[in-house]
Amino acid sequence: MSEQKLFDAAVEILQGEAGNRTDTLPPADRDPGPAARFPLHWLSDLGSAQAAEMARLWSGLPLLTRRDLIARMEEEARENFEVDFLAVARIALNDVDPEVRVHAIRSFWESGDPKLVERFIQFMEKDPDLTVRASAAEALGPFVERAELEEIPPSVGERITARLISVIRGKDDLEVRRRAVESVGYASDPQVRPILDSAHAHSAEPMRASALRAMGRSADTAFVPVVADELRNPAPILRAEAARAAGALGMKKSVRLLIELLEDVDPGVRGAAIDALGEIGGGPAREALEKMLNQAAGDEFDRIEMALENAEFEDSLGDLPLLDIEELDELDEDEEEDGEEDEDEGE
Repeated sequence: MSEQKLFDAAVEILQGEAGNRTDTLPPADRDPGPAARFPLHWLSDLGSAQAAEMARLWSGLPLLTRRDLIARMEEEARENFEVDFLAVARIALNDVDPEVRVHAIRSFWESGDPKLVERFIQFMEKDPDLTVRASAAEALGPFVERAELEEIPPSVGERITARLISVIRGKDDLEVRRRAVESVGYASDPQVRPILDSAHAHSAEPMRASALRAMGRSADTAFVPVVADELRNPAPILRAEAARAAGALGMKKSVRLLIELLEDVDPGVRGAAIDALGEIGGGPAREALEKMLNQAAGDEFDRIEMALENAEFEDSLGDLPLLDIEELDELDEDEEEDGEEDEDEGE
């Protein structure tokens, strides 16, 4: 069946939903939505005409149907890179329901489209719903990272950073401010280090956890001693975030402590330690992961396997012969001389 026919079939089902709205029924009697009745990939990679038709249909769908669709689309897109539901997510950004808007914002986790930046800033600063504001603050982080990597204009990253800092220093809910702290961690702005120090000294444990996550994203080695100390913190959430930060910062001197955390009583801490050892690599890290793999099962087994693959890749980079600047200059000079010789022969 052609993609257009699949789209038409999905629209027909959704039109039936729109004609039988059940928003006024008690929750137990409401239809859970159509997502289980047709494969979601029928609504993947929509063209402009299809997206316009979907936009006309969207607002007439029952609330639970809209929530169900966008939530499942977000989840499936994270698991399957072959599907693209962003056309539907763009429509859902305008939804009157906060839960739908949250899933729509989160759907753009890998988009990198700078056209979304102003919209997300507006969500972060002005949306009436707390969760939407926090989700938007979180979603702005990858844009800051892309700007630092010069994948999008640096000016875009500077504007986002300025707005994030404004929110952090403002009076919004702690959840919004801590997500802004996590996102600003990617920025190389000189204001970031004191902001993260202040967040780490905050009285609220969630803010301290966000500070550690941001430290890991910062690539700033000044935070290494702080992160190392927090690997021993009595609070599991802080141990876990410290482990993630240690991995992100490539803290090889913390491998011994991270190996100890593989036996932590908290599964979140163990998972973070597994990931961190995979990021850092090295013989001791691989040996500890291989030993743990022999006793693991299920999701933990898969996680350790992935970490071992990452560790092997990280170690392979260290085996590559690296040319120094002088050697590169010599190569450039040789290429220029070869080019001149070719021109002489052509004459």
